[in-house]
Amino acid sequence: MEWTADLDAQAREMKANLSRLAPRELEALKLIGQGMRNKDIAALMNISLGTVRIYAKRIHDKLYVEGRSRLAVLSHHIFCRGVEDDRHPQSA
Repeated sequence: MEWTADLDAQAREMKANLSRLAPRELEALKLIGQGMRNKDIAALMNISLGTVRIYAKRIHDKLYVEGRSRLAVLSHHIFCRGVEDDRHPQSA
């Protein structure tokens, strides 16, 4: 399906930029990908709601992804489903 191929391509592009994130930003991104709300992320990470919002803004900026929903879908695609890298395909 075309939309799946597009999602895979966007997820690979986002995955290539993950090294730009600080460890706590990466942790927040994984939780966003699990569908968690900022309030729940703050409680789980033991940080303020404002800090979660700052992390989310930085994640959007560093990964060039617009919109929380898109970020959540791509994060889920990478961390929960797994994304095949063209150079290193996952075995089935």
